[in-house]
Amino acid sequence: MRSFAMNKDEILMKAQNDEGLTVEEIKVYQSIVKPVKHVYGKYGTLAKIYLQEHNVGKYWALGGDLPDYLHGIDRQAEELYSVMYDKLSK
Repeated sequence: MRSFAMNKDEILMKAQNDEGLTVEEIKVYQSIVKPVKHVYGKYGTLAKIYLQEHNVGKYWALGGDLPDYLHGIDRQAEELYSVMYDKLSK
């Protein structure tokens, strides 16, 4: 009789293939794969708070693209600051 306990590699493969995991497998998966902590600048953080409080649909729709979106906002703010600083310092 086959044991129902899966090893870590099998659980990772199952998760990557979107086969669905049991509660026990999810616990093992969470212990294997640690979440990535993203650090945003001032305006990326403000945009995230705004989306969470006022535009939840867009926040959830962005899903996995949220970090790129928020880092993009930080880049745009930095570029705008540079342009404004250059123009106003003349």
